[in-house]
Amino acid sequence: MRQRFQQAGLAVVLMIAPAAGTRAAELAPDTRKAWDCYLQTVEDRVKERVEGRQPFLWLDEDASRRQRARQGEILVWHPGADGTQEVPNGLIHDWAGGLFIPGAKIQDLLSVLHNYGRYGDYYRPVVRRAKLLGRDEENERYQMVWMKKVLFVTAALEGEYETTYIPLDEKRWYSVSNSTRVREIRNYGHAGEQKMAPDTGSGFLWRMYSDSRFEERDGGVYVEIEVVALSRDIPPGMRWLVTPYVAKLSRDSVISTLDQTRDAVLRLAADPPGPGLAAGQ
Repeated sequence: MRQRFQQAGLAVVLMIAPAAGTRAAELAPDTRKAWDCYLQTVEDRVKERVEGRQPFLWLDEDASRRQRARQGEILVWHPGADGTQEVPNGLIHDWAGGLFIPGAKIQDLLSVLHNYGRYGDYYRPVVRRAKLLGRDEENERYQMVWMKKVLFVTAALEGEYETTYIPLDEKRWYSVSNSTRVREIRNYGHAGEQKMAPDTGSGFLWRMYSDSRFEERDGGVYVEIEVVALSRDIPPGMRWLVTPYVAKLSRDSVISTLDQTRDAVLRLAADPPGPGLAAGQ
């Protein structure tokens, strides 16, 4: 069965290359090749965890991490060598985070993640709207529009995503999600609004991938999400100014997505919907 953790994924995120300004950019073949190679290393790490060669949760690698999460802290880390890595004509942003949702069941979490029609409420103000595009036994596709203002730049994007959610057992699930199309929206919400062709525009975000792990234990649910995104590179003359902002934006986006997901799950657990109310539309 397929779904999407927004990261929204994501959330999303998202939010990644404010330094690019409005200078035109196109996704080059060598940038795309570097992205594909990097994703292979990420997928290998995921495989190690779901196959039991590494602890399922990063939080379980150190008892103090798990304890901090139980106390309400959102832990953030970069699984790769660095949170932001340069590739030919681009940047790869790779950040992860984890938290604990006390009193929740894994089905509470899945109900929130399925409910794309509520993403605009759950993940405001970045997510403007989202909707389910289609699902079958294993696949779930959805569309999301988000907008974020950073420094002197406003970035608005429309993305389509496909996600797989796989149960390892009744208490443990993991997901893998990929963007299938991302389009920049120029003049979003104003006269002359225009959707750019995929892989063109300002290069705020070209690709997004996320993997997530959920485990119901200790009277609640542990949630971990890794968000990997590809954007254009930062002009050399601006790197000294913008690089710290890029890292902070990526980190803060993961924190915000996790925090808003926890809030939505806790609200649902406290006031579950009545019978017959469908989610995910």
